[in-house]
Amino acid sequence: MFVSAAPALLFLTTFLPAQPAAAKPKPALPPDQVAQTTRYLAALATPMGGYAPQAGGKASLRATLGAVRGLRLLGVQPADLAACRDFVVACLTPEGFADAPDQQPGQAAPALQAVGIMALHDLGAEKLPQVASKLPQQFTRLENLATDFESVRLAAAAFEAAKQLPAKKDAWQALIQKAQAGSPENARLVGGATAARLRLGVQLKPAEREELSARLLAGQGEDGGWSNAAREPGDLDSCYRVMRAIKMLGAKPDAQKLRGFVASCRNADGGYGVAKGKPSSVSATYQALIVLSWLE
Repeated sequence: MFVSAAPALLFLTTFLPAQPAAAKPKPALPPDQVAQTTRYLAALATPMGGYAPQAGGKASLRATLGAVRGLRLLGVQPADLAACRDFVVACLTPEGFADAPDQQPGQAAPALQAVGIMALHDLGAEKLPQVASKLPQQFTRLENLATDFESVRLAAAAFEAAKQLPAKKDAWQALIQKAQAGSPENARLVGGATAARLRLGVQLKPAEREELSARLLAGQGEDGGWSNAAREPGDLDSCYRVMRAIKMLGAKPDAQKLRGFVASCRNADGGYGVAKGKPSSVSATYQALIVLSWLE
């Protein structure tokens, strides 16, 4: 049974070394901005042990994974990792992962299943006795749920986190390539597709790597970011998808312009909005931090 965590004071973030498995290059931010963003993320912790997506919100599985990953990129982590683990484990229902312990998977089931598996891995919960015996079933459920490009893209990330390959990898690769072929000039789509293919073990030939890299780099907008469609302003979600692929391909974007775009998404509270002028959220803040870390 899920037990609520104790006093909210326990959730204040402390400066502790990140777990070795989570070590990544850190985003190059001034110390005052690191401290401010740390406070922003820490303030989203809830007495349930999870993190809310925005100030004043309710804890969610997706926000918890984003907050933990964001904090670790800043070189810190939650004061009570056990509470985070308990929250994530409590999100695992008989029907798969829900976004909160009192919810059901619903229509978001494919995405939540992938996020839940990644959260278990990130928090070291996959070996807990109450979890380990259920994991094979959770991977099977994820394979059955992932039937379109977006769900397959996330599922590939979950399998990669667990250092596994799905039984349906060939079918997934075909689905990914079909989606990419339908809009070959969309850098956001190509980035997500390329990263998913690489996660599923595809070995790209040098010529294809170069062609994909060129296509992704060409999509960088005048504002320094990537967008969901031509002539639209950049957004951090698109930047995240494209930069994930660029990093895996070993390509180099215009780093100065990209840093400028990310900075334009920063808000006075220390968090980041998905685009300039948008309110801060956990997901956008994590995306900003990981994109900056990939530039190091």
